[in-house]
Amino acid sequence: EMPKYLAKEQYLLVFIASVTLALEAWMIVEAVLVWPKAKGVLEEALPPLAPRTQRVASGGGRT
Repeated sequence: EMPKYLAKEQYLLVFIASVTLALEAWMIVEAVLVWPKAKGVLEEALPPLAPRTQRVASGGGRT
């Protein structure tokens, strides 16, 4: 018995699902290939944010 989406000839659905699965497989392969290079590499820490100051609301909007 054929799946319902093939019996109804919904080929666009099959195409989009196939492309999605191919992209997922591609991302997994790339992650496996890059993992040894990225392992142990850390990004630089961001500088601390400036302290927040209180502002007086000027005419509407959120406070």
